Amino acid sequence: MSGRPNRDWRGIAGAAGFVLIGAAVLYFSKDFSRLGAVFPRTIGWAMVLFALACILWAWLRPGAGVEAAKGSMLRRAALALAMLGWALLLKVVGFLASGAVAFVLLMLVANYDRWTPRRALGYLSLAAALLGGMYVIFRFGLHVPLPAGALI
Repeated sequence: MSGRPNRDWRGIAGAAGFVLIGAAVLYFSKDFSRLGAVFPRTIGWAMVLFALACILWAWLRPGAGVEAAKGSMLRRAALALAMLGWALLLKVVGFLASGAVAFVLLMLVANYDRWTPRRALGYLSLAAALLGGMYVIFRFGLHVPLPAGALI
């Protein structure tokens, strides 16, 4: 053993950046209305807390970082394009419809395993639960005005 811990300094630096971004979000949302500040403050606190947890984990568990991901650049590009398509469709067709399309596209690109009817049904059930849950959280919990669009 070398005696010197092999810490993930890039991960620590990235997490420190997210602490700063989260703190900036909290600072700049102080002048928002009470209702308008719910979402940014929630995200700001989440960024700060999760980034601090990441820094603590990297400090206390040196060498336990994640390996560099190996994979297809085509898949990565397709994931980015699916997310871009979701963002562009959001106002046009609405939150739920664009979310459903994006979820299906992301699952098609990200799934490495063989497709079976059971797996497809499980993913579609998961998509419905996640999208419905996110809609309820954003609309009623965080009071974010979601775009209705042409479909929903």
